[in-house]
Amino acid sequence: MAEKMLVGYIQEGVHSGIDKYLLAFAEAAFECGASLDFLTDSVSAPLEKKLSGWGFGLIEVPSLKNPVKQYRAIKKILREGGYDAAYFNISEAFNCLGLLAAKSAGIPYRIAHCHSAGVDRQNKYVRAARHALHIMFRPIVSRVATRRLACSSVAAKWMFDKDSEMVYNSVSSDKFRYNPLERQRMREELGISENARVYIHIGHFCYAKNNFFLMDIMKSVLERDKSALLLCVGCGVDFDAVKDYAQKLGISDSVRFLGVREDVAALLSAADAFVFPSRFEGLGIVCVEAQFSGLCCFVSDVVPQEAKITDDVVFLPLGDPDLWAAAMTENTSPRAACRPLPEAVRNYDINNQKQKLTDILKGNK
Repeated sequence: MAEKMLVGYIQEGVHSGIDKYLLAFAEAAFECGASLDFLTDSVSAPLEKKLSGWGFGLIEVPSLKNPVKQYRAIKKILREGGYDAAYFNISEAFNCLGLLAAKSAGIPYRIAHCHSAGVDRQNKYVRAARHALHIMFRPIVSRVATRRLACSSVAAKWMFDKDSEMVYNSVSSDKFRYNPLERQRMREELGISENARVYIHIGHFCYAKNNFFLMDIMKSVLERDKSALLLCVGCGVDFDAVKDYAQKLGISDSVRFLGVREDVAALLSAADAFVFPSRFEGLGIVCVEAQFSGLCCFVSDVVPQEAKITDDVVFLPLGDPDLWAAAMTENTSPRAACRPLPEAVRNYDINNQKQKLTDILKGNK
């Protein structure tokens, strides 16, 4: 087993899918007695406290805005820290500087884990430049990593030109199980009529999540059903611009911008359907959570098939908001508990995933 592992990269440890995965990994490491330190570009005091409770460290390093400084800092940490393994969770191949530092520092066990399937930048010129960098560094990631992991087949194809292993992000089915009492409480708290048809979207306000198109969809939905309401959970660089766009479309009274929330499970219970028109996804773990809540999910056809855990998923092409609105308003199935496919339960079961995370620590395949 890896006796001491350096793990990158974690942010505040709360809201992103990668952060949630890494905290599950940290818990598995603690249970099997491994020693970890985590890399971040900005130390969060609550996260530092949580990790220290397991005996793990949180180390700040320069961000990718300073690639040379980041490389040198990670190499120094690896050389001086007594590590025998390094594990980097990345979305673009250009993020491989930690892997390169690990190879240069002589770390024998080097893991690359991909959690995305595209470049999340709104500016098309920046996006094109980063995509070119990704293509350039992609063969390097496959060659330098001694183990290659991905959250879906789409993510694997995006990052690696060699074989890789699938590691599903675990989900607590109990936590997200539909609760009619929470539905009633949350609707009362938000002032939502029980007769209203409530759609929910959860995610960052960014290029990948396609939030402006989501507003176009909602405008078309409201032309068919004036009682419809959209709950938007999350924040991000496009938050204010999307709110302005909703105002411009004249739908702001029917869209609730809730920001970052800690009660996502209750909000899912309060909703009637989940909407997810992403431009790309490594997996789309919030879609899995929505299905465990029993919601019918309307998702773009670029979302990986691995995110489908029930038969209540409708894959739709991007481009035509009227097509989405028609599908969403024609499907009025009553709210119910989750009916998961057996294979999906095995894939996303927490206990199964803990064994997989332990295998990563031990170097087992």
